[in-house]
Amino acid sequence: MIRCQKKGRLQTPDSARPDFSSLYGEAIEAGRRRDYRRAADLFAQVAGATDEFPLALLYLGRSCHALGEHGRAIRALTAFVRRRPGSAAGRLFLGRAHLAVGDLEAAVRELAAAVKARPDLAPAHGLLGLACLRARRFDEALAAFTEARRLAPDDRRLEVGYLNTALVAAVRCFHRNRLVDSARLFSEVLDRRGSSMLPHVYLARIFRELGKDGMALFHLDAACSLSPGDSSLQLQRAMVLLALGREPEAFEALKIGSYFLKAGKGAGRSPQEVQRFLAVELFQQGRFRDAVFHATRLLRADGKDPMLHALVAESYRALGELEKARNHYLRALEGDREAMAPRYGLLAVLWEQGRHGDLAAEARRVLRRDDADSTARYFESLALSKVAPADPGTLGALQGQVRDRGADPVVMAALAESYESAGLADLAEGWYSRTLKVVPGETSALRGLGRLYAKAGRTEDLGSVYRRLLEAKPDDRKARRGLVRALVELGRWAEAAPEIERLIASGAKGERLRTTLVHCYRRSGRHADALLVLRELLVERPDAEELVKAALYCLDRLGARENALRLAERFQKDHGERHDLTLMSGVLWYRAGKLEKAASAFRSAIALAPKDWRAYRNLGMVYRKTGVKEFAEKFLATGRRLKKSAETVRPS
Repeated sequence: MIRCQKKGRLQTPDSARPDFSSLYGEAIEAGRRRDYRRAADLFAQVAGATDEFPLALLYLGRSCHALGEHGRAIRALTAFVRRRPGSAAGRLFLGRAHLAVGDLEAAVRELAAAVKARPDLAPAHGLLGLACLRARRFDEALAAFTEARRLAPDDRRLEVGYLNTALVAAVRCFHRNRLVDSARLFSEVLDRRGSSMLPHVYLARIFRELGKDGMALFHLDAACSLSPGDSSLQLQRAMVLLALGREPEAFEALKIGSYFLKAGKGAGRSPQEVQRFLAVELFQQGRFRDAVFHATRLLRADGKDPMLHALVAESYRALGELEKARNHYLRALEGDREAMAPRYGLLAVLWEQGRHGDLAAEARRVLRRDDADSTARYFESLALSKVAPADPGTLGALQGQVRDRGADPVVMAALAESYESAGLADLAEGWYSRTLKVVPGETSALRGLGRLYAKAGRTEDLGSVYRRLLEAKPDDRKARRGLVRALVELGRWAEAAPEIERLIASGAKGERLRTTLVHCYRRSGRHADALLVLRELLVERPDAEELVKAALYCLDRLGARENALRLAERFQKDHGERHDLTLMSGVLWYRAGKLEKAASAFRSAIALAPKDWRAYRNLGMVYRKTGVKEFAEKFLATGRRLKKSAETVRPS
């Protein structure tokens, strides 16, 4: 019996060779019916097995994109663009796929190439604008959307894209103090979208900064008419009216604003008092960015106001801008050393920043004043869990916090981590698990469990942890790599393949990752997909025999035996004869019924490796098939003897 490597006898007879022209036609028809799964499977077979239909790669990429399989789409479209670098369609769809997975640099590159190849292609300009917008390349985004609108003036989506980009760019210019550019962009948006309130609000701010309170009032009046129940707009309007000396109208606006706020206290009688009141109200409403704007404008006049610094610090902390928050907490404490609220806020920020040494020092500073301060003691124990996790004193402090505070997930996770550092794996696992019962997606606890399971060799449990991490953070590339390793170790090839696809689509590089993907594809029967990756790898390493061997196997499984034989012949012509490839070629000729060519290949294999029993056995099978019994028995006997000898010397 002739076998190809160790994979067993192949069941595809030569007479059953697929008609790739028919398959291509079926794939086109499936795409027209929007049966993208069927289309993708057929296009993959065609593109993997033959170069006769170059557009199959383009259509495969589009079908995979429609299915949401962006990793496969990128791979197919990249292969297509490699063959046809001047194809605007290829660049367009490849850029779209990169955009879908958030690889903005690649998306901009490909879409820029698309518009260079086809300057009249409005969709390419529109997608380029979107990619540049997401990449925060606002000037380029505006230019791209402008050209797209020129080419397709009736396309409403392009108009919306342009206006949204102009809004973002205008806000950015405002915060960079480019007030004239900001005003121009906001005015342009208003010309096309007159019912938009945001431009009016920002134009009012701009004109106030420029000292043009009359124009500021005009835009605030417009904003109030669009949103009459917005108390903050009425209060801003009152500020401007007070600055203009129009007190009766200002007090009326204050009444309206206070009514909507249901505020029992007065907002003040000067622009500064009203702005201070407004900053506090915006903060209490959770409008932190607006609160920062008004508070920092007041700090220009009085930079030592501790209450305003504390308000700005809390706002920045809520916005996740921790370094700005830390700076303003410090400024607040400079103005009022005895205030505890900003000091507690500073402790929280230091913990969130991971500045554990600074946190421990700051907590001890508070405790020197008041040894019973529970908040400082809490943060001190957390800091110790990082700087001295296995210390008995740390464990005692954390256990005390758990007794005092109950199910606090931060303390519970810190206690688990300290147990882990102390080598108490069972206790650590228990506390990590308790933490996850309180907060199921707590990533620090999940990572801790992952470390424990990895050390214990609990691969099944480790894979479950990685899945939970990815539910919490789908973009966690490290967790996805860990999941791939676990699935491969468990032999779950069909599950591992799409995870590798997602990794590659997210920008993960490396040949090893792609060769692992090939292995997963082959083991799960996805030979066409394996071939597409192998083609890509062979472009980079054309002399890699192991890649050619894998490609031969996949081509044979797809029924493209002639293509497999041509690949083996071409490789050996370029890189010299190789024993394994010659042996595999003989097997393929044998299955194709070309016994003379099979015998010739096996004789060449014997000449290349005289002690390899497989070539003798296979040549004996050929002679038996042709009725030359004497030669058949001679070569079969030699094959058996060499095999036995090889097994005898094989190390145990």
